[in-house]
Amino acid sequence: MRTQAKGTLRAVARGIEFPKPAFNLIRSTATSSRSLPTSTLPLVSGRAFSSSASIFAAASSSSAPFKDIPVKSPIRDEAILENSEYVRLVDPKSGALAGPFNTKQILSKLDRSKFWIQQVAPPQPDRATVEYDPSAPPSSVDVSALAQFPICKLIDKKEEFDKQRALKHKSSPSSSSSASTPSAGTSSGRTSKEVQLTWSVSSNDLAHKLSKAKKEMIKGARINLVVTTKAGGRKYIKGLNPKEDQKREELLKQIETFLCSPEESGEDGGEKQQPIARRLQDVDWQRGGSAAVMSFECFRK
Repeated sequence: MRTQAKGTLRAVARGIEFPKPAFNLIRSTATSSRSLPTSTLPLVSGRAFSSSASIFAAASSSSAPFKDIPVKSPIRDEAILENSEYVRLVDPKSGALAGPFNTKQILSKLDRSKFWIQQVAPPQPDRATVEYDPSAPPSSVDVSALAQFPICKLIDKKEEFDKQRALKHKSSPSSSSSASTPSAGTSSGRTSKEVQLTWSVSSNDLAHKLSKAKKEMIKGARINLVVTTKAGGRKYIKGLNPKEDQKREELLKQIETFLCSPEESGEDGGEKQQPIARRLQDVDWQRGGSAAVMSFECFRK
């Protein structure tokens, strides 16, 4: 479902990895306040958005009417439009910021039966350092500096439902006893261990937790490592502060080096030892880029 949401965001917005012609056309569509005919929408795999998979639903009078959102509920869809003409969007995979995009046009193209747009960070006009010019080339726009626009995320309804159901099941008494056992296996038969860290973890705590995780990994377990913001801490959105981004990237690299390096280095002049483990996929940035998930396992002998 994450892949579908990622594709949806690219289609709704400007397609971060699209070829240049489509990239420019998507930007002009997303940032223009004029309504464009269907024939001018950018092509994805040779098809127009209106004929692509069921990501977009044609606007019609049969669409479900908008319902007022309670004050304490997450700010979504039209509630976002009431406060801001433009939004910045979080890429589902990288957690990076993109935009800004015209809020009204995004909502008009989104299939409301499957997705919604949710605000994850409010606008902060007092922190804005530049004014946005819709006619400016995309390359000249510093998205992180446009704090006058809220940061939003594309939410897949089914994925969100499954996530909430899993959390409810995990917190139920019947599942608490099984949650601490290594019964959750992978498709290859390996057990799976989860390690929770925070971005502010101390050096001693980091070394202690990673040492324990490495021992389990050497025994054959797959290590799923989650780095997130400390409880009660201020939520950070990836892309807002380059120095903080670099600091977090360095921590992730430090973790990977620790888990994948041999237990002991060879003697001076000896042959360099090969890594004993590997990261299974790219870093999975979640929660708007405030959390990172990585998985590791030892090489099979």
